[in-house]
Amino acid sequence: MSLVDYSSDEDVHTKNDQVSATGTGSLPSAALPEGSESQVANTNHPQARVHSQGDWLDLSSLGGTLHSLHNPFYWHRTAIAYIPVSLSEDQRSLVERIVARAREFEPSLRSLSRDGSYTSLHVSLTRPVILRIFQLEAFTKGLEMRASKRKQFRYSLGSFKTYQNYNKSQTFLALDVLGGKRDFNNLVSDSDAVLATFQLPQYYATPSFHVSIAWTDVETRSENLLRTLSDEFADELGLLSGLHAGCVECKAGNKMVRILLRG
Repeated sequence: MSLVDYSSDEDVHTKNDQVSATGTGSLPSAALPEGSESQVANTNHPQARVHSQGDWLDLSSLGGTLHSLHNPFYWHRTAIAYIPVSLSEDQRSLVERIVARAREFEPSLRSLSRDGSYTSLHVSLTRPVILRIFQLEAFTKGLEMRASKRKQFRYSLGSFKTYQNYNKSQTFLALDVLGGKRDFNNLVSDSDAVLATFQLPQYYATPSFHVSIAWTDVETRSENLLRTLSDEFADELGLLSGLHAGCVECKAGNKMVRILLRG
């Protein structure tokens, strides 16, 4: 069973999903191998809209061209699948305190919350990929057919890491997923199978599931940041356990499909 919700809200689920990780040490870290230039999305800001160049994605930076607007068969959208993260008031307060402490080490860090709501937090299941308009429905239906058979599950967040986007222009402070990795891997297998039918880049072979909570585009180093956060918040991170994964969301342009997992 699935719920389809066509939303005009265009929260980010793009730039901070093309990343590499480091568990200790400095900001930033080395980047993961990037995907196909013609198929993996590229935006310029973590909170940019999915199609940030006007109403249609500008493919010039990806080595491609945008087809004529008179031929909608070839119009493109950036798509990504993810698990939305819903936090309680106490959990949001903890994340806010973590970000505030991190900014004492790295003043350029900016929270990924919107007015303290943290509604855009998520765990990615795919990279941002570019689909033609006529492929969108087939992609979402294929993902729905597979993911809707999966059961809802619980997961937890724990250790701190920093991640970078593919061109090392932005660094993200994140909380890694601990419990629930098997369930996330199952959903990645589902989305990879659908992406393969379109010959699109699949997710990383060994995904590092995480939730980004802050970002910076300034190249600065903070050797003790992760160690300090781990030491000071070790006794409180248990509050970020038992998080509920009840659906997969697939966003493409200004449309969002919500796929309910089995109860």
